[in-house]
Amino acid sequence: MKYLKKRIRFILIIIFSLAILAFVQWETQTNPNLSGTKVLWITEILKIFCGGYALYGIIQFFRVK
Repeated sequence: MKYLKKRIRFILIIIFSLAILAFVQWETQTNPNLSGTKVLWITEILKIFCGGYALYGIIQFFRVK
């Protein structure tokens, strides 16, 4: 239990960042109104940030002592 208590914050970071990443990906694939260049550029940046934050959560999950 102590093992998970220390790591629960990073588990939540991973879950929420992957959920946001999946939602943005799904929304851009299914909504034809999101076809503007600026909108697609912003969604790509958002996906990159979410992926980076998930990677941070994974690395910190294994670094906690």
